[in-house]
Amino acid sequence: PRGNRKVMAMEQILAYIETHLDEPMTNRQLAELAGYSEYHFLRLFKEYTNMMCMRYISKRRLIRTAWDIEEGGAGVSVFL
Repeated sequence: PRGNRKVMAMEQILAYIETHLDEPMTNRQLAELAGYSEYHFLRLFKEYTNMMCMRYISKRRLIRTAWDIEEGGAGVSVFL
């Protein structure tokens, strides 16, 4: 069913985001990876996460940075 494709695409994008947090990302790039137009991707992403895509990425970066600081990590970089 179509719903499964959307869920799979969003899960793959979320996994991609997690493994590439140190790299710059764009909505267009993520939309292409998911196989959707940028407009449709952004609508699906917000529906799936209840958050705009770039806001989600910023939040994940901040959370990871806070975790790294708490754990005494060095070489922390943040893209906002």
